[in-house]
Amino acid sequence: MFQVDRKQQLVIIVIAAVILFAAGYRVARWYQGQNQEPARVVAPLNYQVDREIVVHVSGEVEKPGVYRFNREMRVQDALDKAVPLARADVQSLNLAAPLKDGQKIVVPVNQEASHGVAAADPQRPAVPNRPAKININRAGAGELESLPGVGPALARRIISYRENNGLFASEEELKNVSGIGDKMYRQIGDYITVK
Repeated sequence: MFQVDRKQQLVIIVIAAVILFAAGYRVARWYQGQNQEPARVVAPLNYQVDREIVVHVSGEVEKPGVYRFNREMRVQDALDKAVPLARADVQSLNLAAPLKDGQKIVVPVNQEASHGVAAADPQRPAVPNRPAKININRAGAGELESLPGVGPALARRIISYRENNGLFASEEELKNVSGIGDKMYRQIGDYITVK
């Protein structure tokens, strides 16, 4: 038969040990996999960021703008931050609805209140007594619509102009909005401000 010297015996023993170790390791891993519970998903580090949503609130509110909320928040929470105006019709909104990322909440004007002013005297423009001027850099559509001669379409154009071109530097810059000429500006100039 074979004659194996000490050096060859040592090599054979090392190779056999490596093979046995590898086989034992694989069997142990397989056995562990059979007895383990399903792997648990570990939340990534940016988990908190994923839970945050962004909502745009506009219309009849004191503080229109973009707000960040947790996903569990409701429309009522958004209104609490934006502070509805007295003439806001919050009852027409579903205050219990969950907020969604990218959602826009437009708080409408209370139609009964606005019709009440116009119905009192049809000859008089529907402009209530104002303690302060309307800031055209911050006003929502509802506030802008309370200006004489400004309807929903013109209010949207004013807001669109402001979003595309930045804040108004002066009241007269409002004339750059399509539909507002000298005549319209004279009609609303006393009721607006940029400060």
